[in-house]
Amino acid sequence: MKRSWQGRDGQYDRGKERGAALLLAMLAVLMAGLSLAVDALLVYGKRVRENRQTATVLAAAKQSLIAHAIMQGGAARSLPCPFAGSVDDYALSAGTSPCGGDDVAVIGLLPWTTLQRPPMWDSEKAPIWYAVSGHFKQGTTAAPLPPVCGAQTNGLMLGVTDDYAAILFAPGRALPGQTRLSAATPAIQDDFLDEENAVSTTDFVAKRRSGTFNDHVLGIRCSEIR
Repeated sequence: MKRSWQGRDGQYDRGKERGAALLLAMLAVLMAGLSLAVDALLVYGKRVRENRQTATVLAAAKQSLIAHAIMQGGAARSLPCPFAGSVDDYALSAGTSPCGGDDVAVIGLLPWTTLQRPPMWDSEKAPIWYAVSGHFKQGTTAAPLPPVCGAQTNGLMLGVTDDYAAILFAPGRALPGQTRLSAATPAIQDDFLDEENAVSTTDFVAKRRSGTFNDHVLGIRCSEIR
């Protein structure tokens, strides 16, 4: 039998062996901890990059809508209607679609063709959604109201604020129960957006990510397109 160490009295120093074993165990625990920490940092870094990518796309979409509104004269009746086709069609071309009567808010996919942009997707390859106040959408024939934001101009609500002319949404990854059929026409709102955002055309929310909510939301206030 191989002897690892022998003391002066000829007996094996088992205390030394136990100490070495304990050191090896601690080293193994440390390495496992470091591996978990590295994995967590990688996941966090990936999430930060995805959030930054999505924020960049939403900001570009907002700038394009504001520029479009300015070219139309700004204020009332200056934002395009959303695209009401499927996600498959959105990948090819997404112009404005007929979007209801006067002063009726509507939600659909961002009309990137009308805005002269390339297709706009979030970091999870989901299309950007777009809600527009009935008073600010093009095609409304009702007489313009004074350019006062809020309920008087049928402003959209985001949280407790009701002076939004339009709101942009990046759906993020599908949550449980969302099937996201790419051929569905029009694209199904509650298969992409979450909680209140999944069912409303006028009242929306932006909140912390959770197991039931992961929308990225960016609003355009009425005052930004005058």
